[in-house]
Amino acid sequence: DPFMDPKGWPTFKDWPTPTTLLHEQAYFRGIQRAWESGERVHNALLVANRVICEVYPDKVTSCNEMDQLRLQAQYLRDMESYIDAQSGGPGKGWFRIAATPEDVRAIAAQGKLAVIVGAENSELFGCREINDVAQCTTADIDAGLDELESYGVSGLYPVHKFDNAFGGTRFDSGAQGAAVNVGNRISTGHFWQAESCEGAADNEQPLRSDAIAAVLKTTTGLPAGTVAPIYPTGGLCNVRGLTDLGAYLINQMMDRGMVINIDHMGIKTANAVLDMTEAAGYPGVATTHSWSDGTVIARIADVIVPVFFIVLIGYLYARRKAPDMGSFNRIALDVLAPLLVYSALAAKDFQITAQWPLLIGGTVLILGSGLLGWPLAKLT
Repeated sequence: DPFMDPKGWPTFKDWPTPTTLLHEQAYFRGIQRAWESGERVHNALLVANRVICEVYPDKVTSCNEMDQLRLQAQYLRDMESYIDAQSGGPGKGWFRIAATPEDVRAIAAQGKLAVIVGAENSELFGCREINDVAQCTTADIDAGLDELESYGVSGLYPVHKFDNAFGGTRFDSGAQGAAVNVGNRISTGHFWQAESCEGAADNEQPLRSDAIAAVLKTTTGLPAGTVAPIYPTGGLCNVRGLTDLGAYLINQMMDRGMVINIDHMGIKTANAVLDMTEAAGYPGVATTHSWSDGTVIARIADVIVPVFFIVLIGYLYARRKAPDMGSFNRIALDVLAPLLVYSALAAKDFQITAQWPLLIGGTVLILGSGLLGWPLAKLT
């Protein structure tokens, strides 16, 4: 970067710094101090933006957003290895990448820092949309999810700054909104397209004129922003909602137990995602930096807050009474866990003709293990 002082220590003039949009990073000593002060779970995001990369004068990587995520994932693993080396060898460092909830609990219980990895970019898996034509397939999504999970990524932002093949974005406001809208035009071939709405809304835009917006709409019959980035005053909502590919991604994320972050989704997209997760009874939804309308955050709180209080009550009761959990654990294992499995299966469509391989395999496994075990049981 020709505009940045890369020296870091001892002045830390430009690196690292929280005031830049281009160099979002942290020196490991700062993270260490947070861990030593009691932090046990840390959220690290792999962030990329092809449009900014392409207009920037100096580049050290490909501007392909997936290439940028791959490089940052490697940097994160390098940091883990570096801290391990300072702590006595592989696996001995306080900085541990956690891929599952079980990993988080185990790492935190050891007094170390569990690092949860997420990805936040507009062209995830190359899934741009150019004038409403998706640039990826379900196969690209499956392969991309497999790859990111291999890096320890456990959460995604399906939509970021620009509209994409998954859904519509939530507009930035002010001068930054105008600049990001130009980026949307570069990424997708169109500016943000909006309609007036009341109540829950995406952000107003700086280029506003009710008269011009009305003339354009009357002349073309198209939403505001289609011809030029000029919008009516008042509340605006992105006309784009969750796409079929977006719904496929959300279903795959739920099947894999990944965190779905709704920040940066437009109102229509966010509400459609929440409709899906609520119907599935899926709790893995988050808004980690509140880049959503208040009504969307409230919908998440309706799910999370009761769970939080249930956990809190259980924790306080256990601290005070120290109950014997053996009986409850046996009930949970023998009764509740099978019920959970059956309820999950019952919630999905079942076509018996498509399940013959599974039925035959299960039958062979059960009968085969019985036939193998019967002679051994006779011997004992």
